[in-house]
Amino acid sequence: MKRRLLYSTQFWSFAWLLALVIAAQPLQAKENIPLSNDMDGRGSFRPLAAPVFVNPPGDTIVIGSCNVPAPEDLLVTDDMDPDVMVPSIDSTDTGGIGGTVATCALDTVYRIWRHTDSEMITITHIQRIVVQPMPEPDVSFVGTLDTIVDCKFAIGAYNSWRTSVQLKVGSNINECASVNFAFPPFPYFPEPCDTLRVNIAVFNDCSDLNADTAYYEARFITIDTTPPLLNDVPLMSEVVGCDTLDQYLLNHPPSMVSVIDCQSGLTASYQQDTLNVSCSDGREFDLHRKWMVWDSCGNYSEAVHIVMVRDQRAPSFTTPPDITISCEQDYEDLSLTGMVNDTLDNCGGPILLGYIDQLIPDMDNCPQSFRVERNWRARDVCNN
Repeated sequence: MKRRLLYSTQFWSFAWLLALVIAAQPLQAKENIPLSNDMDGRGSFRPLAAPVFVNPPGDTIVIGSCNVPAPEDLLVTDDMDPDVMVPSIDSTDTGGIGGTVATCALDTVYRIWRHTDSEMITITHIQRIVVQPMPEPDVSFVGTLDTIVDCKFAIGAYNSWRTSVQLKVGSNINECASVNFAFPPFPYFPEPCDTLRVNIAVFNDCSDLNADTAYYEARFITIDTTPPLLNDVPLMSEVVGCDTLDQYLLNHPPSMVSVIDCQSGLTASYQQDTLNVSCSDGREFDLHRKWMVWDSCGNYSEAVHIVMVRDQRAPSFTTPPDITISCEQDYEDLSLTGMVNDTLDNCGGPILLGYIDQLIPDMDNCPQSFRVERNWRARDVCNN
C-alpha cells in the first residue's frame, strides 16, 4: 500500500511540471522574441536567425576627404527573406544624420548600413573612416622643371615644354590637390637669351588656400649662339659710273638690308665711308657701305658692300662745220675756222680741248692751195 501511494505521488509531480512548461510558452512571444513558424524535430518552435551583411568593410584611414572611398551597397542574406542590396549613409556621427567632413582637419566619417527584415529584425554595420588632414602639397620630387633651348627651336620647344610641365606636376599631386599654371597667353615666343618664368601654384582643396599652397617656378631659358643674318645685302663689289651713282644709291638704300634672327625687331646700323679717292677733282672713289647688327645675346654680324665709282666715259662735243678760206687768211685763227661746241662730260668738271692739224697739199699743184684736216680732242680730268 505504501508503494502504490509513492508511485502515484511521482506521477502527479511530473504532470505538474509539464503543465508549468506549457504555460510558459506564451510569455516568450510577449517578450517579442521572434519564433519560427514551423516546429523543430522535437515538436517545439525555434528562434529566427538575424540577417547578415556579406563582407562588410572594416575601419580605414585616409588622407584628405577626397580620398574617402566611394559609397557602396552591401549584400544582406536572410534565412526567411530574399537577398537584398543595402545602401549606406555617410555621417559625421553614429546617428547617421549627415554632416560635412573637413578636408584639412582630422575628422571621422561614419558609413552606416542598416537593414530591417520582414520579421522586424534590424541589423547595423558601421565603418569608421578616419580622415587625416592633408599635408602641404609637394611636387619637388618630380625633378627640375627648367629647360634650356636654342632660340631657333624655341617655338616648337616651348609648346612641348608647356605640355611636359603640366604632365609632370599634374601626375604627381594627390587627388585632393589642385594646380594652377600661370603660363603666358598662347601663342608666346620667348626672346633669345631670355628667361621665361612660369609660376605654378599647387594647393589643397581647403578653405584657406594661403596656408595650404605650395609655389614652384619653372623656367624656360632660351640661348642663342648663332649670329644674326643680314639679308638682301648687294654684291660684295660693283662698278658704277659717276653719272649713275645717285640713281644706284636710290635703288639700293641702306634700308633694303633686313635682319633674320631669333630676336624679333632687330635692325642693322649703317655706316658709309669714301676711300681711295682719285682724279684731280675726286670724281673717282670707292664707297664702302657697311651694315652691322648685334642681338641681345651678344652675337655680331656685319656685311660690307663696295661701290667703285668710276669715270669711264670720254667727254663729248660737236666739231665746227667744214669751211673754205683764202690763202691770205690764217687757218689757225679759231675765230675764223670755228670752235667746238656742245662740250659735255658725264661726270661734270673741266674739259681740256685741243686739236692736231694735218696739212694736205692740193691736188692741182697750186702752192698756195692746201687742205687742213683738224682732229679735235677733249679730255676730262680722269684722262678720258
